[in-house]
Amino acid sequence: ISCASAEQLAPIGTITSANLDTYLDLIKPTGWTPMGLAISNAQASFVGKEQDNNEIVLVTDGDETCDSNPVGAATSIFASTAKVKVNIIAFAVSSKEVTTLSAIARAGSGSFASANNSDELIARMNDLYENLKNIKDEKICQGEKSISFLNCYADTNRKVYEFVGTLKRRFYQKQISKAEFDRLDKLETAIWDQGQKANKE
Repeated sequence: ISCASAEQLAPIGTITSANLDTYLDLIKPTGWTPMGLAISNAQASFVGKEQDNNEIVLVTDGDETCDSNPVGAATSIFASTAKVKVNIIAFAVSSKEVTTLSAIARAGSGSFASANNSDELIARMNDLYENLKNIKDEKICQGEKSISFLNCYADTNRKVYEFVGTLKRRFYQKQISKAEFDRLDKLETAIWDQGQKANKE
């Protein structure tokens, strides 16, 4: 029965430090570890989150025990449109289990870490949390920089376009030749086209 079941206790984004203990109390270990099934079932939770930075943190005290192919599941969930990474934190496992659990993390393009006691476990989870937070902050920063760059580019493009227009007016004041006017006209058109292309992107 245990190998055929992997239960979701709470939807993504609903667990907080205030209600965490409540959800942990619901967990009743039975001795079986269907990691592949759990990873596969989790994929449905990421539908509609394709634009997010999606990652799973799988904490385990042992290897897969149910033949549910966790390496295949990790490969599949990362290959999905949500591109969910699978990170593994192994608690007090053997060297053989480290090898198999590391393979799951690699298949899911995630990280692997091991802990031998509760202090190390908390430290590994904090490390992973800080890494995920930094990725999120970096994406926000990159987004702000992109907006700033596009605004700057558009402003510069406009100023150059206006300057070329000013130079063209010198033709009517007989300050430049017709050949120079034609060159400026082509340049003005090219600048306009480039600006329109940037706006579409």
